[in-house]
Amino acid sequence: MFAGVIAAILGGILTNLAFGSPPLDYFAFFIGDVAGLFFLMLILMLIFRHIRINA
Repeated sequence: MFAGVIAAILGGILTNLAFGSPPLDYFAFFIGDVAGLFFLMLILMLIFRHIRINA
């Protein structure tokens, strides 16, 4: 999770600097990236738990 948060921060900063977006867009990128990371990890955890129990 820590590496994903760091990647979200760097990706948001670099993307917004490249396109010249306002500073508020940094937070939108960060929130979207971290929410996506969290929900993807949650879904993968549930899938692997299901596979482990039913195997």
